[in-house]
Amino acid sequence: MQQKQYSIKILFVCRDMGGGGAERLTIDLVRNLNKDRFKPTLFIMEKRGRLLDDIPSDIEAIFATEKIRSKYDYLICLLKLILYARRYQIIVGTLELTPTYYAWLAGLLWRKPVLGWVHIAVDKFLKHRKQFHTLLFKTIYPRLNGIICVSKAVCRSARELCPKIKSDRIQVIYNFIDIENIRDKSLERIHDNPSYSEKIPVIVACGRLHYQKGFDVLIRAHANIIRNGMKLKLIILGEGGARRQLVALAKDIGVSGSILMPGFADNPYSIIRRSNVFVLSSRYEGFGLVVCEAMALGVPVIATECEGPVEILKDGKYGILIPPDNEQKLTEAIESLLKSSKLREELSKIGKERVKLFSARNIVPLWDRMFEDVVLNKYV
Repeated sequence: MQQKQYSIKILFVCRDMGGGGAERLTIDLVRNLNKDRFKPTLFIMEKRGRLLDDIPSDIEAIFATEKIRSKYDYLICLLKLILYARRYQIIVGTLELTPTYYAWLAGLLWRKPVLGWVHIAVDKFLKHRKQFHTLLFKTIYPRLNGIICVSKAVCRSARELCPKIKSDRIQVIYNFIDIENIRDKSLERIHDNPSYSEKIPVIVACGRLHYQKGFDVLIRAHANIIRNGMKLKLIILGEGGARRQLVALAKDIGVSGSILMPGFADNPYSIIRRSNVFVLSSRYEGFGLVVCEAMALGVPVIATECEGPVEILKDGKYGILIPPDNEQKLTEAIESLLKSSKLREELSKIGKERVKLFSARNIVPLWDRMFEDVVLNKYV
């Protein structure tokens, strides 16, 4: 007898399709959900971002507006979301703050269950946002049907900021990566990149050019290593508002010639795979998906002791952990790793094993189960 097939319709509310980890994760999740059981749709407030072309062809994408220019456009987005939300059984705010606020309002009007996906340590994150967001977070998030946090530390952060969140409405589901896809992409050829034609070590970092990512600390550590007599190339992949400051910093301390900042890379994996060390220098980080990606490619990792990386690297068992915002410790860690081929080989080997825990095969079934529980009113 043929098994009965059914679909739970889920609406994922996104701000845009920028190149951040949350957007990539959303695309990967809707791609990997069991289509016999779930019918995901993306509601994207603003039609922009480098990941628009990565939306799977079999996934419906609804765009509220071409470009958000004013408060009026935000109102249009909300009204369109309310209009479409009626068709769905579950609504998911894929990013902190506005997408989740809107998802909650739409769910409230249509009496639909709403889930919020939290990717960052909200206590630290909200310090850099307007004060009303803290008030809205404390008001809205306890009223969500469920909150999914990308790490245990992020979960603690949310509950400490907002003790009204009930323990049975918040859970941890780690971020995941498609290991085989990443490894396949990493084999693509790198064009016009002189860094790999030189016989000197290459350090790679990747992320939005923002204060959070600590690239200023990394650039200073890079300069220290060069002053200590070691030749080195540093590649920082990503784009953002701090570009001008970072470029100026590199120039001021005399290392512009040994740093490449090529912007957003459509395929960062081919660059990461060919590097000697991957560095995550963030001041705070909810998970740090790129750490998993580097480990999947066999690249040894140095990361700061912030939320997600501590859990990924299991307190330093699978990579080197250093305090955030510590230029000297980062300098010492990079130098020690570059000087020890044995340590690099060991971290490469155990990293590939560790990252299997964060594979789509292990993580996506947790989402499947949770969505079914929501519909069955077990997660309300």
